[in-house]
Amino acid sequence: MTSSFLLNKKRLSPVMGDYGRLLVHEWGHYRWGLFNEYPDHVTDEDRAQDFYHTAMNQRWEPVSCTSDWRITPLKYTGGKPTHRLCEVNQGAYEEGCLAVPSKGQYSS
Repeated sequence: MTSSFLLNKKRLSPVMGDYGRLLVHEWGHYRWGLFNEYPDHVTDEDRAQDFYHTAMNQRWEPVSCTSDWRITPLKYTGGKPTHRLCEVNQGAYEEGCLAVPSKGQYSS
């Protein structure tokens, strides 16, 4: 953790969000070697994936912190409508699909 991170709270918090939450999140990476519970297309552009194939279930699952959530695989179109259901190509979702959780779900 750099001194710039610690000393620039006022400048960085509008971009990065709550500093306490961010600090605990990053500490988990450093202290316990935790991975992100979501794909990060900004800092890990080459390896970020929104879905993975499970050998046990033989299906594509979203990368998430829980497998209990119901999701809808959507792709941004840039037009009207703004999103559409993802197509399956050769057994996998097409490039650019996102796992959008259904409303009203809670996880513990």
